[in-house]
Amino acid sequence: MLLERVAIGDVVRATEVENLDIVPATLNLAGAEVELVSALQRENRLKSALEAVLGRYDDVLIDCPPSLGLLTINALTAATEVIIPVQAEYYALEGLSQLISIVRRIKEGLNPDLVIRGRADHDVRRTHEAGDRSARRSAPAFSGPRVRNADSA
Repeated sequence: MLLERVAIGDVVRATEVENLDIVPATLNLAGAEVELVSALQRENRLKSALEAVLGRYDDVLIDCPPSLGLLTINALTAATEVIIPVQAEYYALEGLSQLISIVRRIKEGLNPDLVIRGRADHDVRRTHEAGDRSARRSAPAFSGPRVRNADSA
């Protein structure tokens, strides 16, 4: 879909959950990052693909890899809001800072409608006071449910 001219409608799959469809990744996604480097309009591939189906959905969630490469940039260019999962650990907070910087640059150059909706604490058991303060300064807390690892329940 990002590299080939396959319509998103052809890869959307219904789930057992009513009103929930998915577009599953394939092994081709692993090589997409490398192939997108030389592609024309590489930052807008996902946005262009989604335009064909946006009218059918109230919301579209895009799950991104934990990197700041072209796949994530494609997602940020296609999105209107960002919810950032955060672990209150040093390296995760450094990554949060970098992601916020990338979001600002995407907003300035590719997607002026992009806003950070908030953050979702990924594992509240490991929240340290200093890390929690730092994360709060970086992005507002998401007002929805907290996200936890399955092993932390």
